[in-house]
Amino acid sequence: MKKAGQIMDLKIQAKAAEHIYSIAARKTIEPAVKFSPVKSRFPRENIQIENPLPRCNPEDVGVSSRLITAFLKEVAEKKNINVHQIMVVKNGKVISEAAFAPYKLDMWHVTHSACKTVTAMAIGILIKDGALKLSDRVVKIFDDICPAISKIRLNKITVEHLLTMSSGIVMNELVIVGEKDWLKAFLESSCKFEPGSRFHYNSLNSYVLSCIVEKITGVTMFDFLQERLFAPLGIKTVSWESCPMGRTKGGWGMYLMPEDMAKLALFIMRGAKIKGKAIISKEYIAAMTSKRMDTEYHEQLNGYGYQAWMGTQKDSWFFNGMLGQNICCMPATDTVVVTTGGSDKLFGNGPVNQLVEKYFAPDYPEKFPAAASSYSAVKELRNTEKSLENSVYALKGERLRNLFAARNPLPREAKALNGKSYEFDRKFVRLQPLFTQILNNSYSEGIDKISFSIENGRFILTVHEGRRKNKIPLSFGSWVYSSLNVNGEVYEVAVTAGFTTDEDDNPVLKVMLPFIEHSDGRMIKLHFLPEGRAMMRFFEFPGGRIMGDGLDFAMDSVGEFLAGQISSRVDMELIKDLVDSAFEPVVYGKLM
Repeated sequence: MKKAGQIMDLKIQAKAAEHIYSIAARKTIEPAVKFSPVKSRFPRENIQIENPLPRCNPEDVGVSSRLITAFLKEVAEKKNINVHQIMVVKNGKVISEAAFAPYKLDMWHVTHSACKTVTAMAIGILIKDGALKLSDRVVKIFDDICPAISKIRLNKITVEHLLTMSSGIVMNELVIVGEKDWLKAFLESSCKFEPGSRFHYNSLNSYVLSCIVEKITGVTMFDFLQERLFAPLGIKTVSWESCPMGRTKGGWGMYLMPEDMAKLALFIMRGAKIKGKAIISKEYIAAMTSKRMDTEYHEQLNGYGYQAWMGTQKDSWFFNGMLGQNICCMPATDTVVVTTGGSDKLFGNGPVNQLVEKYFAPDYPEKFPAAASSYSAVKELRNTEKSLENSVYALKGERLRNLFAARNPLPREAKALNGKSYEFDRKFVRLQPLFTQILNNSYSEGIDKISFSIENGRFILTVHEGRRKNKIPLSFGSWVYSSLNVNGEVYEVAVTAGFTTDEDDNPVLKVMLPFIEHSDGRMIKLHFLPEGRAMMRFFEFPGGRIMGDGLDFAMDSVGEFLAGQISSRVDMELIKDLVDSAFEPVVYGKLM
């Protein structure tokens, strides 16, 4: 007879398996928990950078401009790195900053799991306050809501186990698929191994840390940090998503400006002081930024501290989020490098981190001596930064090259489409990238119609998803910025487009649609076929194979738990292949 915790685990894992199968089978998805907007709208008209970091040339702090230029060029040239924003800080001063078109430095960006380290900082503040101890047991903290059996089953899990990803809890991120109360699901779960005995990455550990902050303070962790950390550091343009119960997610869902990311790193590297007084103890900082657990997968072989990953250089460590969201901290050289992006490395010590540790190691490459730099070297660096911001070809990848040659403001193909509408027969494709849909459990009704118009001299693509429609202005040969409303949530996007033909000489409209607050985006190919027919193909960048790796990770968890129970008849590899293809769907339509 199965124990209560195992039954709860089985229930949620089964829901997750069904959900993933629905994605693979292109079925209409009806989430068990109704989606509500949780992301703040980017305050474009009221961006606030308080207490900005000082700026200087690299040579002013003993670094060669030529080294920074070489670093930026290698980042730009590598095919498996799609950096969106980058900032290099030395001795507390910004020596280089750039955004790769169409991304912008004055835009916040999702941090994914990099925000876990910020959650650890909140715990550190409470410990310094004397309100919490590392040895405190989770079931004791939630004594009033924890089931009696769980007080026995989960009794050994401490705050420190959550911080080091060693709680052993079975319940993981898949809880978002079908549960409203994630904390309740955690407390009703079971352990797969002895707490503290080994490392197992699980974002629900971070979420429960957020719940602990809320339990102790009486306010959400985001509100707590607004008062104790963000406001004192001058961090104003920040957002953190909440769960269906209104609790800060803790392990993901945070949006920050690149400069504010750097401020958080410098805050820790300088002793976590506010107005000269440490609000986190030096002992906690030392534990947070040094190896507490050996790691076994994700190619993160350097160890894990308190919600922070260890680097390969002396004392280096980093806030790390999937697809290239990093705050790399190198105390030995007093260097911080911030990157956001959409790299083709989902997890682990990815190519961006490797380049950072290559160029900013304690022994800077001898071929870039700062003393040999000159005015021309500084000028080349600044020109390189500007060139990255202005290139329409910055989104790399074989499919994305040479698509958008400069054209007249309104190509003849656009004029021919003016006033036309197409109706599509399948309703499972949406404007929002599939990976973000899955991450937020947010699914619209699906695209059922598109239409074209020319308004005030601009070519407009209108996409109808059920009762909601988004008007997208298209530009040919340059980027234009707009916003989309998805399920009541507003997303900032950049758009560029071009006309070409397919192998049968049918006209094709290609639309690039990066979601510039996020790590992903869409490319849409609209093929206009004979007899008023149309075919619409969707591609996702980073590619479906990379995004599918995330589901592979989730499904490995499902498979591990369901093995020998209900999955013996399920071909998991086949489902993975189907999921991969779901990132590149094709739908057919006709002229209305």
